[in-house]
Amino acid sequence: MASLDSSCRCLYSSTDEGRLAPIPKPAVFACFRRWKPPACFLFNHQQPDTAREPSSCKRWPRDLLLDLSPCSRWPRDKADKLIQEVFQLQRWSMWANKVTKQVSQQDFDYGCPSNQEWKVIENVDSDDRMILSLVRDCHNVTQCNIIHAFLIKQGFILDAILGSSLVDAYAKCGNLEYACMVFLRLTQQDVVTWTALIMGHALHGLFEEALQLFDSMQQMSIEPNEVTYLCLIKACSVAGALAEGKHIHVHLASKGLDSNSLIGNSLCDMYMKCGSVEEGTVVFRKLPSHDVVAWNILIGGHAQFGDGYEALKLFQQFQDSNVEPNETTFVSVLQACANIGAIGDGEHAHKMILEGGFTSNIYVGNSLVHMYICCRMLEEASLIFWALPNRDLITWNTLISGLSQHQLATKVFELYNQMQESELAPNDVTFTAILQACSSKESLENGMQAHSDILKAGYESNMKVSRSLISMYVKCGSVEDVKAIVCTLPQGNTFVWNSVLTCVLQHGNIQESLSFFWEMRQEGIELMEATCISLFEACSSSKDLWFLMEIHAYAVECGLEGRINITNAMIGSYSKIAGSRDLFHLFNRLPCRDADSWIVILQACMEERRVVGRLDLLDQMMQEIVGPDLSTFLSIMGVCSNAGSLIYGMQTHMYIVKFGFDTDGIIGNSLIHMYMQCGACYHSVMVFDNLKVQDIVSWNALLTGFVNCELFEEALQIFNHMQRHGIESDQVTYVSVFQACANLTAIDFGHLVHTSIVKCGTDLGLKASNSLIDMYAKCNRSLDAASIFLTLEERDVASWNVLISAAAKEGHPEQAFHLFDWMQADNFEPNDVTCASVLHSCSMTADLKRGMQVHIMAVKKGYDLDTFVGISLIDMYGKCNCLQDAKHIFGCLPEKIPIAWNAMIAGYIQNSQLQEATGLFQMMQSEGVVATYTTFLCMLQVFSGLESINDARNLHALIIGSGLLDSKISSLLINMYGRCWHLETAGMVFNSSHDQDVVLWNALIASRFHSGQAREALQLFKQMLLGPVVPDQVMFILGLKVCSSLAALEQGKEIYSLIIQSGLDLELDIGNCLIDMYASCGSLEDARVLFHRLPEKDLVTWSTMISGYAKHNKYSSASSCFEDMQKECLALDDTAYLCMLSACNNAGLVDDGVCYFKKMRDESGLEPTRQHHNVMVDLLGRNGYIEEAKDLLDTLPYVTDIVAWTSLLGACEHQRNLSLAQQCFQHMNDKDAAAYVHMSNLYTHLGMQVNSEEVERGRKSNSSWKMPGRASIEVNGCVHEFAVGDNSHPNSKDIYAKLKSLRMQTVFSRVPRLKQIQGLSPAQEINDVSCGHCEKLAVVFGLLSLPEGTTIRIAKNLRVCQDCHHFMKTVSRKECREIIIIDTKYVHHFKDGVCGCSGPG
Repeated sequence: MASLDSSCRCLYSSTDEGRLAPIPKPAVFACFRRWKPPACFLFNHQQPDTAREPSSCKRWPRDLLLDLSPCSRWPRDKADKLIQEVFQLQRWSMWANKVTKQVSQQDFDYGCPSNQEWKVIENVDSDDRMILSLVRDCHNVTQCNIIHAFLIKQGFILDAILGSSLVDAYAKCGNLEYACMVFLRLTQQDVVTWTALIMGHALHGLFEEALQLFDSMQQMSIEPNEVTYLCLIKACSVAGALAEGKHIHVHLASKGLDSNSLIGNSLCDMYMKCGSVEEGTVVFRKLPSHDVVAWNILIGGHAQFGDGYEALKLFQQFQDSNVEPNETTFVSVLQACANIGAIGDGEHAHKMILEGGFTSNIYVGNSLVHMYICCRMLEEASLIFWALPNRDLITWNTLISGLSQHQLATKVFELYNQMQESELAPNDVTFTAILQACSSKESLENGMQAHSDILKAGYESNMKVSRSLISMYVKCGSVEDVKAIVCTLPQGNTFVWNSVLTCVLQHGNIQESLSFFWEMRQEGIELMEATCISLFEACSSSKDLWFLMEIHAYAVECGLEGRINITNAMIGSYSKIAGSRDLFHLFNRLPCRDADSWIVILQACMEERRVVGRLDLLDQMMQEIVGPDLSTFLSIMGVCSNAGSLIYGMQTHMYIVKFGFDTDGIIGNSLIHMYMQCGACYHSVMVFDNLKVQDIVSWNALLTGFVNCELFEEALQIFNHMQRHGIESDQVTYVSVFQACANLTAIDFGHLVHTSIVKCGTDLGLKASNSLIDMYAKCNRSLDAASIFLTLEERDVASWNVLISAAAKEGHPEQAFHLFDWMQADNFEPNDVTCASVLHSCSMTADLKRGMQVHIMAVKKGYDLDTFVGISLIDMYGKCNCLQDAKHIFGCLPEKIPIAWNAMIAGYIQNSQLQEATGLFQMMQSEGVVATYTTFLCMLQVFSGLESINDARNLHALIIGSGLLDSKISSLLINMYGRCWHLETAGMVFNSSHDQDVVLWNALIASRFHSGQAREALQLFKQMLLGPVVPDQVMFILGLKVCSSLAALEQGKEIYSLIIQSGLDLELDIGNCLIDMYASCGSLEDARVLFHRLPEKDLVTWSTMISGYAKHNKYSSASSCFEDMQKECLALDDTAYLCMLSACNNAGLVDDGVCYFKKMRDESGLEPTRQHHNVMVDLLGRNGYIEEAKDLLDTLPYVTDIVAWTSLLGACEHQRNLSLAQQCFQHMNDKDAAAYVHMSNLYTHLGMQVNSEEVERGRKSNSSWKMPGRASIEVNGCVHEFAVGDNSHPNSKDIYAKLKSLRMQTVFSRVPRLKQIQGLSPAQEINDVSCGHCEKLAVVFGLLSLPEGTTIRIAKNLRVCQDCHHFMKTVSRKECREIIIIDTKYVHHFKDGVCGCSGPG
């Protein structure tokens, strides 16, 4: 084919030079070079004059036609075709008249005349008007060719009007080659002709050519008109050519045409569609007047390309301008509401649509349905759908797609069936939505039915439908069907296989992906670039190095290694799997690499913390990359920020300065962010200070950085500086401020900021509103948080999560459950954060049923693989005593971070499986997982329970090595050493602590107290009061417990006075401990008075009072208190029932005890624990029901402990039941001395002295241990402690002399009993060691030290024996003293020789 210029000369060569257009210069019409001249126009114009006479040239000889072109000879078949078209010319005229008539009758048929019509049509003479009408009525290229040939034959001169019409006709029919040739043939190319050609190129997407034509038009000194500019603006709008559009805008502004309404609207539309919403708004503001079209463009642009909130604000301004909205206005407004979920504004727009009568418009109706679906109001969308008078395919597809997105498969198929009944044929969008709804095995049948309909409709070859089919079968687990589809799809094998593999990869099925990959290799199918990248990404997530290497090898075979995108994806995968050494080796061998490749290497180096020795990487990168741009430095800083690499960050900063980017505002803000992420706040401030323009983005970067670095006070100071500089805050600012206030619990500052926002009428936006709710919630202002939540016009899942999480953390699980149910009822889909928060609430309440429901939901949504959801599940199952489920979840976690290990260890602790917790901790260390602060807290509890001093010391060394030793850890160390009976080491930890705060004092005093050194604990408490440490609530509670154990009533009262001074006397926990202290010290009346004075009472308060009555053997008072507690509508717990069973046991009321035991299970739904069964066994055994007690022990669902068997053995001793006693003795621990004592006494009572001696020998050989008895008494504010046979007291001589005198008075009255029971004479009894029992020594010391008439109060750590009980009775009668002894079961109140208990003696 000849060149364009030569073709043009050949086409237009003629003797009549005056009728020929000049040939344009190639430089001007460079855009024409790619067009090929149409073959039918390559003939010579040297025709006979008769050619211009219609009547004299009815038929053209074929030879004449063949000789028309001197430049080329046509083949005979093409000549015949042209002759046939010419002969049909006159018939075309008649057909055009017929078309015109049909148009007037509004019954127009665009089809060409039939063959029969062609035969009827005769020759018709035509004038210019007829020809112009025919040209404008052309609707395909064939018709244009016929008209064009007729014009050439008849010799019509193509003037500007006719020529531009023919150019326009060819352009609209899609044949731009012919349009260009006609344009070149014109005698004169005026603005109309140029505009027609430009419009044709613009209509068919050739925007660059259209703009080149515009430049050529200007070079030819042709002045464009408004239509030309409109065509160009439209071209820029569709092509997204913002730079060219701005150039045209400048040109228009120079001529003053930008104020024209039509051009201004087009410019505004162009800017909007090119993404430059701000410039479009500026054009709009400059227009002299704003009609509805201008407003629609502005609102629609913001709705589609900008900010939906701004679009709604503009709609409000539009309403104030008194311009009437039309259908397009409401379509744009509804689109904005749909994008941001503004249901309130959407409902308001809906109301206006109803008032304006626009509901019949199909576009408005479709937008309404779409808006309600996007706002998750599916029922309203369905109502709107069925209320529409007209429904087209888009309407049906909108509702079907919305239901499909919410996985409502049943409703989707119901609607699909109704659509088919309406005789409306579904399209590819319909089938795609239906297939998306089939996402589980249960919906496979429906998916297969949809597949059948797709085949019937002929959409199986549609690309989008094919991919949806493959995705559907993959989701439903039907891989064989996927393979069958591969064989039936009409696309090429390469594309189909790659599509299937990509789809399987998207659903995370690595094994199936591997299977498909191997089949592809066997079939010899090449990988496509996108599929190869997806495979590399899958390898990164699965950490499968072997699979990665196979893909790499096959990519090389397919010739993909040289592509830069493949290269970057490949090294990105290797960086996450292989070591840095292998990665660098691969990187050096790459055939091509760019800045992104270097950034991947830098990221790998930073993540492995291999900075030393690799500092030259950035230097090498800068040498290899010629002229790094802004995006390169932004990417490098992003990597430095994520890795927290300050060294690389500072090196990058140096290169930024070197290349002159340091003055750029975006770079400056990114530097601030990078330094903040690296913890270098000082460097961030320096960069900020050096910025030329400190805009809102810079301030926000600094403010957000301080918040992320947990420098919350400094962040608020930055905010104050920002306000003083007059910088207007935005939503990002308020998010950071509220976060800082939340972490500081600075509710006053936060409330002040909130108040100023309300006064200014600032719209916070959804994210800032969520932060505000979170701030109030964390500051314990839950009512304010809920109030703001309820006032939100729109909410997202984060809004719900903030409230649910706050309720869970504040200990209100029921409120969290209520919010969770409300959220789902409001059509919000819970996400992983929601599941974690609700599971935390389930953990708090041990609500296994609800926790399992959330677990099922998480599995369906795929959240169970999320690390934090998995950790919450472990915590929930651990606290619900389902350790097997917890271990299963732990084993299935894709990534076991330290928090997961901590949760599992805590679960073992929760279920008292301390050895398993120790084993898991050792496994954690062997796998190289770094122990965290929480890990050490858990393990300190473990080793405290195991009392393993060696493990304790090893853990102590690990803690010191980790650098995590603080006050809380030290307090737990003290507690652990105290439990291991290493009080000296505990004291050393305390003394070595720099900050001996109240927490450490609490731990030290508690370790002494729990080790049985209550007197030393009380002394430490007094010592603490002498120092600067202010006791807290925990310290006061601990002090009261110490006084309770020592019966130090006066000391307890002094602590009470300190509590009143501290303002803690109204605290409920303090009140409960005071009641227990008074009751334990024998002052039951004071306990009762305090109980009635408490402003509020909880279950612990009532249970403490009942326990006090039980210790004092006041059953009637305990029963009355229990009934009063029930009247308060409190949910009874196991502790309340345990106290009542103890009251029945102390009073010996078997029937009442059995009644409460049954009521606990039947009425309250509580399962009795081991402690409840132990009390019942003691109650039955002590009252003669030993067989029933034995039956109860035998029927327990768990292994009984030694307490129950010891109680039953004691009852057997009392009842002289040898056979049952021997059975009980078999269950006892060899180290328990009590069992040997009971058994030896029983043999003695039965006269079986030999057996008794044998049992005694067994006790000694097994080294059985019995806790030494200790008794304490408070005298003149000082606690004195006595042990059995104690001679360490300074007044020991006086004490033993007085004791011997008392014994002489009491022993002879018991001679018959002594002989019967023990076989001892009175002289032996006087010299027996029981003479020095600790409580006797304490009582004697009280008689010697306290004034006459003063009550003697004694506390003992064991039960009072029969001899001492009788001794106390006698002493109280003979000495006229009131004696109160508190042992482990009773408060013995001796007065006038009588004890208020029903105990021994």
